[in-house]
Formats: sequence, structure tokens, C-alpha cells
Amino acid sequence: MKSVQWMDVLQILATIVGLGLAYMIALGCFVRDATQRVNDCCGEETYRPAMQMLLCLAAPFYIVYWAWRQADRLDALTRARAPQLSDLAVPCLLLAAVCPYLAIIALENRMNTWEKLRLSPGKPS
Repeated sequence: MKSVQWMDVLQILATIVGLGLAYMIALGCFVRDATQRVNDCCGEETYRPAMQMLLCLAAPFYIVYWAWRQADRLDALTRARAPQLSDLAVPCLLLAAVCPYLAIIALENRMNTWEKLRLSPGKPS
């Protein structure tokens, strides 16, 4: 049986740290971009994207609140225009607690749906 070498342990730790940093950077970019898109869809500059990105990276569970709040803003926007769409706030809250990327994907999907509804001909804006 081979004994564990310190270099093997250091390589494993370096890999874990590298993957953790890559995860945080990607999550931060997704949060920043999604916040900017929600601000554009809602026609208001309520949240500063860079601040939201830093808060999501610094505070462990802020991403859960952030996803819920952004989904709630999109729900308020789509209620009048598309009542057939279900509310997204609670599913985003649960998805963000499990895997934040899934919540961001759900938000992006709703924003794309909103853009299609907004740009569709023959319907009032």
C-alpha cells in the first residue's frame, strides 16, 4: 500500500482551491450580468450590479435573498402582461439554496420570455 505523499495532498488542495475560485468568479459574473438584465427589463436601476456581485461573494447566503428578490421583481413585471406565467420567486429561492446557477438560469429564462413578449407584434407594451 502506497503512503500518502505531501506533494499529493498539496496538489489536491491546490485543485480544490482553484476550482473554488473558478466557481466564485463565474458565480460573480453571472450575478452581475443577471442583475443588469433585470434592471434593464424592469426599467429601473434599483440594484447596482457590482455591489450585488460582491455581496453574493462575501455573504454566504445572500445569493438566496438576491435570487428571490430578482425573481420577485420579474414576477411583478410579468403579472400584468402574461398572467399565464407562474410566479418564479419561490422556485428561485429554493433553487438558490441548492444550486445558485439553476436559479440564475431560471431568471435568464424568464427575462428571455419577457423580451419575447415585449417585442411581439400586435400587443401593447
